[in-house]
Amino acid sequence: MDDAKRNESKEDAKMMRSLLMFISLFVICLPGYTQDDSWVSLNNEAVALSQKGEFSAALIAEKKCLTALQGEPSPLPLDVAEIWDNIAQLYSAQEQYEMAEPFLKRALVVQVKILGPDNLSVAQTLNQLALVYRRTNRTSGAEYAEMRAAAIERLNRTK
Repeated sequence: MDDAKRNESKEDAKMMRSLLMFISLFVICLPGYTQDDSWVSLNNEAVALSQKGEFSAALIAEKKCLTALQGEPSPLPLDVAEIWDNIAQLYSAQEQYEMAEPFLKRALVVQVKILGPDNLSVAQTLNQLALVYRRTNRTSGAEYAEMRAAAIERLNRTK
């Protein structure tokens, strides 16, 4: 066997070992991974329910989702913030603005801390908060949130 074929055979063997190692790790880790993703399934269920206009049922699913996510060993703060934001939107859809506000504020704190104060996700949450303020007759709070969101959006357009 010449050197080229011997090297090719060694490379094939290395690749096969790497592939087998990857598959083994995948199979070992898969049960834990899918278990950790139960909150994703609940979130998807909540989204589907809200798209059907079933806001009360969607809210229940999102709260179960939040409980499942917070029960994980190391929930990611942005995932938690996303669920808080979803819950706030569901409360807003049912015109329960007082219930939506604290969830939006919590989501906003996490987003600013992790994504930075000029991130578009922060602007979206500020716009949602502005809507809550407007619907509860707090014009000055709404105007501030809208101005801050608009500034973030302008900043991101120029990037």
